[in-house]
Amino acid sequence: MHERIGNTACTNYLESLKKGEFKIDSEGCYCILEGYPNWLRIYFPEQEIPPHEKLLDEAIHVIKILPELDKRANQSEESENYKPYLMNIYLTTEELELRYCSEIVNTEWGAYFIKNQANDWEFEELG
Repeated sequence: MHERIGNTACTNYLESLKKGEFKIDSEGCYCILEGYPNWLRIYFPEQEIPPHEKLLDEAIHVIKILPELDKRANQSEESENYKPYLMNIYLTTEELELRYCSEIVNTEWGAYFIKNQANDWEFEELG
């Protein structure tokens, strides 16, 4: 069974984010988050270096709850058959995408979350 993202990875991801080593590519400002079972990038679309403080605070919150978000994004039995591998996070103040690829087939998809009225991340759809 594929190992999901755990608290150890999140601690490492937070340390990487707090180092503040941001870069820009065609998708926006990003930071590489190093951790086990994998490294990934967190993107802040349409942001300059560094992203504004409110968005960085939200990124810290997202990383802290990443195991739960990952679990919600991969609840279906079909998802486990693809052995999803989280490769990127795209974050704005109101929208969040966890971008996955498969370890066994050539495909990728996003799990989309939006902020609800309680200011929590609510799963919206896969796409």
